[in-house]
Amino acid sequence: MTAATTSTKDNGGKDVQRRHDILDAMSSKKPSWEDRQQFRKLLREKPAPFLELYGLVKITKESRMKEMSFPPIMEETVEYQWEQIRQEMGYSKAPAVEKLLIEHIELCWLNLYRAEIYHAKKLANNFTTEEGLYWGKRLSNCQRRFLKAVETLARVRKLTRGLPPVQVNIATDGGQQVNVAAGG
Repeated sequence: MTAATTSTKDNGGKDVQRRHDILDAMSSKKPSWEDRQQFRKLLREKPAPFLELYGLVKITKESRMKEMSFPPIMEETVEYQWEQIRQEMGYSKAPAVEKLLIEHIELCWLNLYRAEIYHAKKLANNFTTEEGLYWGKRLSNCQRRFLKAVETLARVRKLTRGLPPVQVNIATDGGQQVNVAAGG
């Protein structure tokens, strides 16, 4: 028996076979409505692996990397840099809106260096004035988008982290009051 056909329990107590069956069904061209419902339930239970494998950021990053045709050593180095950027920006502890901005910064960073590489290649070869202007503008636009993304993250952090804590007073049965503070 293979891992796909063996019915065992994982650490969370979920049936491994059920997961494999759902994933197999969702990999077909036309999964049924019931298969989609089962996958949605599975996705809600444990979203992280699916977002890592099939999320839009991952797909976009892989598409850009494929376009650049890097050798494996460069792919791994870029992957390492990607993770370093994420870690240094505090992705794991960031609120949802900051996570989206960090992901956007990562994509802008990759696009910026992709434009830098193509621009350098054009400069190294003969090119028309029109091509030079195009790649110069494209590079400038990528730089602008990257800086705007970084500025936006900084602005959001400044606005949200400088807020005073919010205190909510909750009346309980028996007339007691509980103070709950959040934020700050």
